[in-house]
Order: sequence, then structure tokens, then C-alpha cells
Amino acid sequence: MRVGRKAEVERYTQLRQRIGSVHDLLEVTAAMRALAAVRVQQAQQALTGIRQYTTVITDAMGEALPLLSPGVEVLGAGADGRDGRRRALLLFLSEHGFVGAFNEHLVARAAEELEREGGELFVVGGRGALIAEERGLPVNWAIAMATHPGQVIEVSQRVAIELYRRFAEGEIGRIDLVFPCYQAGGRSTVSDLSLLPLDLARFRGHNSAVAPLLNLPPETLVEELVEEYFFAELARAAMESFISENGARLQVMDSAHETVEGKLAELTKLANRVRQEEVTTELMDIVTGAEALGQTGW
Repeated sequence: MRVGRKAEVERYTQLRQRIGSVHDLLEVTAAMRALAAVRVQQAQQALTGIRQYTTVITDAMGEALPLLSPGVEVLGAGADGRDGRRRALLLFLSEHGFVGAFNEHLVARAAEELEREGGELFVVGGRGALIAEERGLPVNWAIAMATHPGQVIEVSQRVAIELYRRFAEGEIGRIDLVFPCYQAGGRSTVSDLSLLPLDLARFRGHNSAVAPLLNLPPETLVEELVEEYFFAELARAAMESFISENGARLQVMDSAHETVEGKLAELTKLANRVRQEEVTTELMDIVTGAEALGQTGW
């Protein structure tokens, strides 16, 4: 076999191997894209339930507040907390990568908040916590973010227990939250929310005409409702963040899938051309050999 012929065969073989690798990558991006889309849909359904639960707690709070004795203080409620007390800024980020600039936008917003009002940073999301530290934001406390919708409530409970404990023990006097809200088309906007102390005035007007039947002292009931409302809002933000994270991942995988498809088409076209050149060379060798045989009288 001539050197040129051998080189053509080797080139074609390498191209076919590369095409196989790119095709495998295409399947990976397709699978990740499909998984992200499913998680967005599942989490949106779960978010509806969380919102309904928040409405129930809001109505219960409106009915319980008129039963409080004048001047009674309720744990977790009061002024807005902007009186110099230690502040915790909670940030929901991603646990893993392939989310584009999802984490960077939220970290930038947190940096602005901390520069303006100070406080300590609490982060949900391992990947995001690393990015925050890389940007020079010291993370006071961190926990892993949920990786599928069924984990979101569990993660929210762990965060709620830790933060409410610190608030009740006076370690922190104010809890604010920065989280993304999912928008149509895979985009998200950054929102902020003051979680504690809770302004009870927002629940006025939700009471019903019939006085509720109580099995707890009004003060205890309201304190427990404040804690439940705190958890409900935390769970809502966590689910919003989970949806936004997977929406961002869906966009990234869409883009990656298109890029890989283009590369696969390019390599396939090149391989076909190389193969055609190889066939042409083989035919020329046959024709040249036949002519040589004819000239020698065979």
C-alpha cells in the first residue's frame, strides 16, 4: 500500500472515531437537557402546592392575631430589624455546574447587599458557595442545595431550623433572603425578601367573621404560625431557585446540543469527503493498473 493511501485510511479511521465520540457527547447533552426540562416541570407543580400552603398560613395568622392581648411580644415578629442587629443574608445558589451565569448574577447581588447594609452570608448550594468565596465573599455557613424536587422541602427544613434557632437565641436579629424567580423562556430575575423579624401588619384583614376554635394560648399559636410562615416562604424561595437553576441548565444544554450537532454534521461531511477521495484513489489505482497490464500484453 502506498504511503499516501495508508495516510488516507488512517485519517478516515480517526475521523470515524471522533464522530463516535461527538455522537456520544450529543447523547449526553440531550439527556441532560431532557432531565432539566422534567425537573423544571415537576418543581413548578410542587411550587403551586407551596403557594397554597402559604395562603393557608396567612389566613390562619389573620384569624389568630386579633386574639392577642395588647402589648404582647411574639417571637419572630416586630420591627423590620434595621436597628444595627446582626444580619444574616441567605443566598440560594446551585449545587452543581452547567448553569451559565446563574450563580454569578446572584453572588453579584449579594455583594451589593452586603456592601450596602453589611451582614454575614449564608449559602445554600455547594457550587455557588465556592463561587462566592472566589469573589471574595466569606461564607459564614453553607449547606448543599437540592438536586431533585423531592429534596427541596428537606433542604428548606434544615435551613429553617438552623436560622430560626440562631434568631431565637439572639445570634442574629435579622434574616434577609436573595433568590431567583423563574420567568418564561428560561430566564430568571433576582428577588429579595425580608424573612425575620416578621411584620404582623401584613396579615391584618385576613380574619374571618367566625372566631376560630383554639387549643393553644393565642401567643403560642401566633409564634408557631410565624415559624410556619417563615418556613413556607423559605420553601417557596428554595423551589423558585431550583426551578431557575434547572431553567438555566436547560438553556445551557440547548446551546451545547446545537453546537455539538453542528460539529457532528461538520465532521460527518469531512469524513464523507475523505472517504470519497479514498474511493477515487482506489479507482485510479485500478485504472492505472489495468492500463499497465494492457500495455505489457497481458
